[in-house]
Amino acid sequence: MPTVQPIDFATTALTQYSGFYATVIDDFLTPAECDALRDLAASTREWEPAALGPTQTVHTNFRNSDRILRVDKETADMIYERLRPLVPELHVLGPNSEWPSITGKLGKGPRPCWKMVRVNPRLSFLRYGPGHYFKQHCDGLNELLDGPNP
Repeated sequence: MPTVQPIDFATTALTQYSGFYATVIDDFLTPAECDALRDLAASTREWEPAALGPTQTVHTNFRNSDRILRVDKETADMIYERLRPLVPELHVLGPNSEWPSITGKLGKGPRPCWKMVRVNPRLSFLRYGPGHYFKQHCDGLNELLDGPNP
């Protein structure tokens, strides 16, 4: 059974992230489910150095690992159905929600209202070996090709 533990950054060594959202979900997948997902990923492609952007360039200044990208709506839907009840605070994000800063910085103009409707079917499986790392960075947004889903 998964357990959910929100992180209060004010009580950690990472106080500069106070007010940011992060949650740890332990036992989200069973060991057998993890093995099945890893096998699913490896069934379609070989592990390659994780690259970014349309030109797929490797940026070892902050990231050095192997990755398999797999577009898989069925697996993404399974993950979403498992995740959704564990994070009700993320179902709707907007100016009056518990976590309004997720949709944009305060004072930078009107922020949108986001509704959680699915997990991006572009699944990224990462593998770390000796010497691999993932340093502090800021993720970008991936827009789905089929646009928003109501």
